[in-house]
Amino acid sequence: MLRRHLDAGPLTTLGPHARSFAAIPPRIESIAPVVRGLFLLEERAATLGIPLTETDRRTVHLRSAGDMLDAVTARDARPLSEPRPPGRRVVTTARGFATVAAAVLRARGVPARVRCGFATYLIAGRYEEHWLVEYHERRLGRWLLADVQLDEEQRPALPLLLPALDVPRGRAWVGGQNAWIAIRHGHDPARYGSHLTAARADPASTGTTGDTAPPGEAGYAEVAREAGNAPVAAGRRNAGEPGHAETAGGAGKGEVAGEEGKADVAGGAGSRADAVAGESVVAAVVLRDIACLDDAICLPWDRWAPMPEPGEPVDRERFDAIAMGGEHVHPPEQVYNARRGRTETFVGRPPIH
Repeated sequence: MLRRHLDAGPLTTLGPHARSFAAIPPRIESIAPVVRGLFLLEERAATLGIPLTETDRRTVHLRSAGDMLDAVTARDARPLSEPRPPGRRVVTTARGFATVAAAVLRARGVPARVRCGFATYLIAGRYEEHWLVEYHERRLGRWLLADVQLDEEQRPALPLLLPALDVPRGRAWVGGQNAWIAIRHGHDPARYGSHLTAARADPASTGTTGDTAPPGEAGYAEVAREAGNAPVAAGRRNAGEPGHAETAGGAGKGEVAGEEGKADVAGGAGSRADAVAGESVVAAVVLRDIACLDDAICLPWDRWAPMPEPGEPVDRERFDAIAMGGEHVHPPEQVYNARRGRTETFVGRPPIH
């Protein structure tokens, strides 16, 4: 299983950029600052007073690490080992940071994968959808989580101080499947939210390649069904791997750090008006996290059946089966990019049978 997370897939291939990272020690503490020096979190731009152009915002839709690094060198031709000032960095999301970090870790011989779950340390009193890189620490013989986007300037503003390169499971972060188990055991689903899941028009991101579907013409569920997204037997589940099993009790019974504090988000996202919360958000994250474990690293706003739209009722029995590994749903070849309001071709690894 480690081999699958060591070999580069379509979304984690560095291509000619691999040589730029060859001299970097194969440790997360060496790789994280290099990645951080190339990208800017979209939400943090306003906090830093950096205006974003339409071209800047389009880069949040780049899917592969290679394409993201192409954008970096197109904007600034210096070696990738040299950090850019914030205004010269390429705009991305937490998913982008995690994807590039996973690609570089693999290129340096460290098994790594992207994870989608909920963090307790971004907004006080809330589990917020968040993407991390998970890497296998050979000396410890287990998987660890790292939040590559966090730097020393951001950490003091967090409601929970934590080691960014060894994020505690349960107390600070819980994966999608375990979050679903937690709410099914009585944890309040209203405390699980996302500003990324909310569908919102993004005129700045239109006009690039892809098959266009006018918003409202066809729901993403219909698009996904037409693309042939039939579930396959799970056959295996990664939850049993060492260091992977965040417990439902840790997520469901523990309190969110800083619950009595103000609702601030590192990077300036804050309590966004377009944020959504509830069972539908958790169900969507379940599917995204499973996809990431299959090395099918979707965008935060990609949707496919049986993913519910924000606020829609959830087929609880079906998601019970999905969360427990009884049904495996892999992203189809066509996914619905809710932020762009159109279908797009998705290229990822084939599912594990």
